[in-house]
Amino acid sequence: MFDALIREASERFGLGDKARPFISLLIDMLFDRGHNGFSGLRERFAHAGLGDALGAWVSGQAGENVLQPDQFSAVVGHDHVTRMASQLGVPNAAITVAGATVLPKLISLLTPDGTIPLTPPPQAQQLALAPHDADARRTSTAAFRNDNSAPVQPQGGGWIKWLLMALALVAAVLLLRACMQRDEP
Repeated sequence: MFDALIREASERFGLGDKARPFISLLIDMLFDRGHNGFSGLRERFAHAGLGDALGAWVSGQAGENVLQPDQFSAVVGHDHVTRMASQLGVPNAAITVAGATVLPKLISLLTPDGTIPLTPPPQAQQLALAPHDADARRTSTAAFRNDNSAPVQPQGGGWIKWLLMALALVAAVLLLRACMQRDEP
């Protein structure tokens, strides 16, 4: 059922042997009850202004109607993209580029008659990661569930917090030096 997607992720996007776990993680995300499964996905797509695209994919006709990598990141959430990339040992860009193309096709594959399933199909079980990776997969899915950030908004500003703290520290040191210079005779 998923062989063509795995092959595409492996060859076209250079994920190699990480393509199977990548598809498995996407399926886990689609059915994640912590984010209301497909209903939550529909809400995130609507919030990002992409509700029509999702509706077309559910009809089973994704074709080449793909997302842009930043749209994929906005819908999935930057933190979840980062966790997937870290878990698979690939750059974030590999996840967003592959996900932007694969997600529409995966949704079409899972909803060929326009019906959204409540649980993953039995074939999804075949994609399960190797036993030694099962804990990492559960951790990734649990972290996605516990992510309280708004997944539809690009969240690439984690470094900004550190920059602002560094600027505040520099300002405090400069202010302290200025005060000390005024106190000297």
